[in-house]
Amino acid sequence: MKPISSKGPIIQQSEDWNAPPISGETFSPFGPSIYIGNIIPNVFHELNDKIESVQHEQDRDLRGRLAGRVEIQRDIHDLVSPQVHEHIRQHIINYTTQYGLGVEEYQIIDDGMWVNCAKANDFNPKHLHTGDFSYIIYTKNTIDYDDERNAKFDDNTSETNENIAGQLVLYYGEYQFLNCAQFSHRPQEGDIIIFPAFLQHSVYPFYCDGERWSVAGNYRFATYEELNPPQETD
Repeated sequence: MKPISSKGPIIQQSEDWNAPPISGETFSPFGPSIYIGNIIPNVFHELNDKIESVQHEQDRDLRGRLAGRVEIQRDIHDLVSPQVHEHIRQHIINYTTQYGLGVEEYQIIDDGMWVNCAKANDFNPKHLHTGDFSYIIYTKNTIDYDDERNAKFDDNTSETNENIAGQLVLYYGEYQFLNCAQFSHRPQEGDIIIFPAFLQHSVYPFYCDGERWSVAGNYRFATYEELNPPQETD
């Protein structure tokens, strides 16, 4: 699968944050494009610290409000630093720049952030998000790859059985002759995946020891009123 821009622009972090430039690539496995990149260590460690801190905070519980069948789902939007939000925003700008949209940072608005702490048998059914852009960041994955591939429902010795346990799957279009209608990705620590919010996606369960933490959220385009607030008059 060839990226839209294999030498796409690299967006520099804010000048007051001592960090390397971000990078990622935009692909089109089907109609809509998706983006896969990596978060920097500062963001990786801060997100994991925040996730640790909310594990037992029931007032941040989002079960029943999210699609996932996951035991621990927490709101962390207000806990992370402006630098984390800025880093995610710049990945979205990198995505749209490679695609040729020419979106500016001030034109998109953060619209929520939450965490899923998945253990064996947890899963996300097919669903979509609100907003215009959605992202998923994977911050922890203690699942042994061989255990994941050789679980009771994913027999790695079979020639016909596809290994799908724990996979993130994005869907688009109809299953037709010579038409790709889904894209699968095995999550790894440090991944950030960005895609249009309307794109349906799911995460298959895994059946072995270990856990996987992911942070998800949405961005949307600012409205005309938000970009042009009324001016105060004397």
